[in-house]
Amino acid sequence: MLTPDEIENLKRLMLSDLSENRELALEIIENNSSAIPPCSKEIATLYMIGREHYKIPVNRLRKLFDYLSEQEKSLARKTYGIFISTTVKPKEFLVEQANDFLNHFQVYESVFLQNPEMAKPFSAIAGVLSDKHYEYELAIKIYELHIKYYPKAPRSHFRIAYTIYAQMMDYRQLDKILYHFEKTHELDPYSNAASNLASIYIHFKFDKEIAKAWANKTLEYYPGNLSAHGTLASIFCLYDRDIEKGLALFEKHYAEAKGHFLFCNKYAYTLGELRIQPDKAIEIARRGTELSTSEAAQDTLAYVLWRCAKDYEAAEEIYQKMNIKKSNDYEALANYAAMIMEWKQDYKTAKKLLKRSLKIKDFDIFTLVAMGNYYRDGEKDRQAARKWYEKALAVYPDFDLAQKAILQL
Repeated sequence: MLTPDEIENLKRLMLSDLSENRELALEIIENNSSAIPPCSKEIATLYMIGREHYKIPVNRLRKLFDYLSEQEKSLARKTYGIFISTTVKPKEFLVEQANDFLNHFQVYESVFLQNPEMAKPFSAIAGVLSDKHYEYELAIKIYELHIKYYPKAPRSHFRIAYTIYAQMMDYRQLDKILYHFEKTHELDPYSNAASNLASIYIHFKFDKEIAKAWANKTLEYYPGNLSAHGTLASIFCLYDRDIEKGLALFEKHYAEAKGHFLFCNKYAYTLGELRIQPDKAIEIARRGTELSTSEAAQDTLAYVLWRCAKDYEAAEEIYQKMNIKKSNDYEALANYAAMIMEWKQDYKTAKKLLKRSLKIKDFDIFTLVAMGNYYRDGEKDRQAARKWYEKALAVYPDFDLAQKAILQL
């Protein structure tokens, strides 16, 4: 029979995003299927309503379902049905279900207070609304309500931060993003929150020491986290300017990371930024496009093509397929602007793209330098260029590209 400590450990494993941990949790269930204690009914509930997500065999579900109270069974059937419907029902149905949940939450409140995990399927609805139907604000309301009654719900904290940061890309809410990622890590240090915090602190706060600390904290709990290794390697290369150390770390993990998009993307982008090893950069970037169809993957490939290999025509073809002028990817907009200034001296279009990029993220140091380059080369206005370089240095005083640009004026 499982001990209470083992049950808590099993909950942690089951809630993890790591597929290998879910498999380990299933193995524990399998080995104890004939003697699962009643105190593990929260686990049973979570598996019951998450069968489609976790792919639990029906025979196991039936055994686990026996440990639920009649009230829990009734709610589990309802919420499980809603969860399954997310794969077949249209957006309108899901929005209706979500609003009904928000407007009549008191109906469920007494049950949720006794067993907060029963609210988890509604978080699943929120996930589908944000991931498939782009109803971000509605999804966040559900996550926040879930947290109100179940403050120790790491997944809901994570999803709030992720939805704002990665899906809405609303960087004006950076403090809220940081709070929920940090809360996620506090509740579940085995989550991927620390790795996200490492990326945020280097790309948005430009604090390489805190970024390194979060990356290393990730590796304490999950030594094989390739995203954290990639973040450290890129910091060594681009911020510490210890290129040899950074490239060695990239190369050390590349063989095992060929199926990991974020690592490949960071590796290729870093090579592009350094303008070295063009063949290697293109190979890795192409691998990234095989792993992801995202704009970020396409932008990285185009970026290394023109920065490393000077293959402007190939990069231009990719950007046009992306419909770059209507993109909301601030990096892609800035990268394309830099390319057409270098290649075609098309400063008029470049300025429009840079302004659009800065509307999305007005403190990106690379875009600020690119705008300085526009005024330096396109307008021949060194005074205006200096102001933009100084804006970049105000965000990150050690930014060597801005420092060098000022010295060269």
